[in-house]
Amino acid sequence: KDYSSFFDGRTVGGVQSCDDLRNKVEELIEEFNKEFSQRDGWKDAWKENKHETLVPQTEPVIGRRFRGMGYAYFKQLPDVTFIPEAGTGNGLVDFHIIYKNCRALVELKLLNNSSTKGEPPIAAYLHGIQRQLPQYVINSDAKFAYYLTGQHYAHNNEGKPDHSSRLSAIQAAQPQVEIDLRAAVSNFESLKVINIDMSQKPSASKI
Repeated sequence: KDYSSFFDGRTVGGVQSCDDLRNKVEELIEEFNKEFSQRDGWKDAWKENKHETLVPQTEPVIGRRFRGMGYAYFKQLPDVTFIPEAGTGNGLVDFHIIYKNCRALVELKLLNNSSTKGEPPIAAYLHGIQRQLPQYVINSDAKFAYYLTGQHYAHNNEGKPDHSSRLSAIQAAQPQVEIDLRAAVSNFESLKVINIDMSQKPSASKI
């Protein structure tokens, strides 16, 4: 509901090719990025705990924000199918976007999610790009994949830990994952890591 009219009045254009689909997915991601990193959308990435202190929201809550924006965007493109929590035969990818036989996948992971996953166990933010998303790509025969990371804590944390090193670890892993996916999926083209700054920000009057 928050985003139902978000793109009304904008010229979104159409989709007639796989390249068009890629461009539209990246346009949506860029709008989501701007909402959280440049506007006041960052407030949706935080919640108050019982001590009335702001703490990061969960991945499902932030994922619903992307879902709402995605529905609003792709409702203007009737030839494109936008599916949240799409089954891949071995788990649910966060977002699956389809035009004819062209498929794009989007997986969202928060950098503060360091719970261990898999065997041998690794931190969730790395597990997502090294094991989870590649399996989804292979099972879905996707052409494009996007790994969105949400960063609540950066250099301006006021004593909180800086998660930039976690982003660096993901970025370091990305090239080999992309090479392996191109070898495993005949039509796979690209894997992109896009980090979204969800840190708390002062109003423009206080900058």
